[in-house]
Amino acid sequence: MSSVKVKATIVEDNTGIKSQLPILITEQGEVGSVTDYLLKMEADGASNALMNGFIQATSLLLDYMEANKGLFEDPKMLFQTFAKRLYTGTIGEDGLDPSGLYW
Repeated sequence: MSSVKVKATIVEDNTGIKSQLPILITEQGEVGSVTDYLLKMEADGASNALMNGFIQATSLLLDYMEANKGLFEDPKMLFQTFAKRLYTGTIGEDGLDPSGLYW
């Protein structure tokens, strides 16, 4: 699932106070749970670098899930394997990556 990071202006309530945050958008629209977590991170004083790192990791996870759709019944195993691929990369010793991720 391809995703893109965009800067958004978010109004959470009727005060009209705005937050400018990076958010993640896919073909299906905004990833609401990611935006909610970013708002919490902002409230907790997280740096922009930390929020951008969270978005990057989430985007990689979404890409990994799409490339391996139907292979994992257990979400825990999917996440463990994703974490392993972050460490090892997805490119084989032959220089190929059948998943098409090429990290």
